[in-house]
Amino acid sequence: CMKKVVLVILCVPFSLSAQLTDNFENGTVSGWIQNVPGRWNADNNSPLSGEFSLHHVYDNPDAGTDNIALNIETLHPDEATATWSFTIRHGYEPSLTNNWMVFLLAEEIPDNKVSTRVFAIGVNINSSDDSLRLVKIKGNIITTVLTCGLNWQTQVGSTVPVRIDVERSVEGQWDIEVYAMSGDLIKSS
Repeated sequence: CMKKVVLVILCVPFSLSAQLTDNFENGTVSGWIQNVPGRWNADNNSPLSGEFSLHHVYDNPDAGTDNIALNIETLHPDEATATWSFTIRHGYEPSLTNNWMVFLLAEEIPDNKVSTRVFAIGVNINSSDDSLRLVKIKGNIITTVLTCGLNWQTQVGSTVPVRIDVERSVEGQWDIEVYAMSGDLIKSS
């Protein structure tokens, strides 16, 4: 079974002027938009912390992409530093056809064609070297913005969750830090 999971988190910012968090402890994905309803859930199946976590619950029989998004119209990354912090565990070994990405910024909620301009972080988005990268996507063109230098398969694996912090300055400078659940820094770009 080939899986391509795209977790779309449109701008979960943490800044001095605004903060948005969702730990899914309410057991729902209320307010989140799924490209195909029912493929994501907040459940207690191996939660990352607490009792509930966002979980991809659909086993794609064929290669495919599933998205979940949160529309945040009030984020203005050109006016203040934007920071995203999320915990993730990808339960499959990465490969060219088994990859994942988290959309950080998008001009509009993307469909599976990704016709809008998007900034995303993930593994094997435009390569097969298992490295964590920040990319810019516009149509079918994927450009690497920043390579973190972390090999997901050898340094993280498929069973251990990690916290990824991404920061974008007003000037457009991106930084990535990856932490073990103990709080120890694994890699910084």
